[in-house]
Amino acid sequence: MTMRKLLAVVQAAALAVGLAASSASAHPTPEPDCRGETHAVVSAAGDVAMAELIASWQVLDTKCVVAPDEAKALIDGQQVVVLGGTKAVPESAVAGLNVIVRLAGTDRLDTARKVLAWIDNRGEATSDTTPAAVSPAAVSAGTFHSCGLRADGTAVCWGFNRDGRADAPSGKFVDVSAGVNYSCGVRADSTAVCWGDNASGEADAPSGKFVDVSAGYDHSCGVRADGTAVCWGSNDNGHGYYLGQADAPSGKFVDVSAGTFHSCGLRADGTAVCWGFNRDGEADAPSGKFVAVSAGSHHSCGVRADGTAVCWGWNLFGQADAPSGKFAVS
Repeated sequence: MTMRKLLAVVQAAALAVGLAASSASAHPTPEPDCRGETHAVVSAAGDVAMAELIASWQVLDTKCVVAPDEAKALIDGQQVVVLGGTKAVPESAVAGLNVIVRLAGTDRLDTARKVLAWIDNRGEATSDTTPAAVSPAAVSAGTFHSCGLRADGTAVCWGFNRDGRADAPSGKFVDVSAGVNYSCGVRADSTAVCWGDNASGEADAPSGKFVDVSAGYDHSCGVRADGTAVCWGSNDNGHGYYLGQADAPSGKFVDVSAGTFHSCGLRADGTAVCWGFNRDGEADAPSGKFVAVSAGSHHSCGVRADGTAVCWGWNLFGQADAPSGKFAVS
């Protein structure tokens, strides 16, 4: 992607998320040239990673956006933060750059903010160094068990362990998700793996490369490296009643969430979409731009592009009454 095309994409995305001219001073249009900046954010090659970068440049409080194939010509001895989907950016994309950290894990945006602040405070170049306080990590709570991604990339689960749902496999991971009776994760090599109960095929992760995975009730969903969403496992309620929670729609995605009988996803253009059971409106995703979405049992929640939270669906216990204020994206 040429810099002219990249800038056009960034500007179009900025308009798409509703950046009015009156807010330009608070959130300036990203600059295609990073010379003179104290840091740069560089995406991995590919539409999915670029879409995530464009969607998050305001959150990261930087106006410098470059493509990796042009970064070498634009950055001379400056510090670089690499943001690329849920897996580390390949070495080939940033070879020769002064890379300070390759972000991975589900908390990468929060990590990026801390790294950028760390760079600004130090004011000096550092090569291939990640401050320990901002090492990527993640945690996921299931029904009777939990899983976490350690700072060294290993996965660990704890709690009720019937069917081996808490027996996290060895090796390095970049994402982990605890479901009801099983768990899933994305390995460092981008392959997906699940463990635990598999009565409905929910643990039969398909082959191929993934950047995100989510374990639900008895179905799972993931985002492939090409940005397409795929779900596997149960596609009904166990009694032959069709629900469609595993019928992932077409198009490009940056995140998916498997709930009980429905699923939700965040498209590359920032819109949210849900599919499956919709008795209580849990699949009626509101319009507008989002940076995160999560499917629960009979309700769903999301974080809008302006940082506010909103929920929809069943609300008997107030679970859909999202409080006011700004929310962080994990």
